[in-house]
Amino acid sequence: MPHTHTQPLYKGGSESRNLTTRAGEVSPEKPDRCERHQDTLNPPSCGACAARRGDLEREKTRRITESRAAEAQRQQHANEAAERQAAEREEAVAATRDAIANCNLCDDNGYGRDRAEVCTHNPSHAKAARRGLDLVRAALDKPKEHTN
Repeated sequence: MPHTHTQPLYKGGSESRNLTTRAGEVSPEKPDRCERHQDTLNPPSCGACAARRGDLEREKTRRITESRAAEAQRQQHANEAAERQAAEREEAVAATRDAIANCNLCDDNGYGRDRAEVCTHNPSHAKAARRGLDLVRAALDKPKEHTN
């Protein structure tokens, strides 16, 4: 249940003002009038009331400044993370380009000589794939034995 604060508007009456925050805690804001003028509907010029209003304004400015600083820090962290990800992508692209340039199994686009698949740039993989393909072809060429 939210906390409320009852602030008198004038002698004999009061209004309930909700001073809750999102977390359900009582707001730290101070009343904008001095203790002497809490019950006065239209208070006269008062240095103590002006000081209270000044305190409230400084507190508001401090909260805004802290909020902006926190947002700037969050944005800086997000920018740094995006820069790291971009650098990692650039490194991966450069490594792929180097692998293609140094590979004698594929063309300039990274495809195997038969252009059927992307090259793995691993000579032993190509040999193993050829052996496997030969075994499959041999198995397909064998006559099937019928068992009853």
